[in-house]
Amino acid sequence: MPNSAESPLGLDVMAGVVDIPAAGATDRTQLPDRAGCAYVIIGADLGNAGRIYLGGSDVTNSSGASEGFGLDPGDSVTMRINNPNVVYAAADVAGDNAEYLAQ
Repeated sequence: MPNSAESPLGLDVMAGVVDIPAAGATDRTQLPDRAGCAYVIIGADLGNAGRIYLGGSDVTNSSGASEGFGLDPGDSVTMRINNPNVVYAAADVAGDNAEYLAQ
């Protein structure tokens, strides 16, 4: 569930956790809408049982044809994008999570 907060610098920040409920080759979950941000940090929850994959609307996990950018549990990546909803997440293990912070 997304959480929104004001940073000490007066900038609006949104953070949350996205559940990736299924792990089939064509299963993916879109990150939430937060238009107008400058960057997004996306991480693989430290408690995940497997790797997650980030990409566009056709991203797949390791068993698919469009395997995305892989993140092991605890890894993260920063992207200069204006909305996290352009990113989709896939997982090798159903129920793993992607965490995000958008500002």
